[in-house]
Amino acid sequence: MMRAVWAVLVLCALPAGAAELARLQDIRLWAGPEQTRIVFDLSGPVEYSVFTLDNPERVVIDISQTRRVEALKATREGKGLVQTVRTGVQPGGNARVVL
Repeated sequence: MMRAVWAVLVLCALPAGAAELARLQDIRLWAGPEQTRIVFDLSGPVEYSVFTLDNPERVVIDISQTRRVEALKATREGKGLVQTVRTGVQPGGNARVVL
């Protein structure tokens, strides 16, 4: 699980300080033998927070002032270490991604 968390932290390292609402356009996953790569396609720089939950183990990424593009499926099949990817909208214009 910690390997997955580290991958998310590294891959989410985007410039901070978005001035207007960004769009989460896509989430791409690649599975390798020892790791899974996750890429968030965003329309601009964003601020985010990452935390984990147990039972079942999950990594949660909250992306501030970001809206999910309607064409992006709310739930999709994962790859590698990530079994499922869920997206949703939080109050105040924040997108949430749960791995």
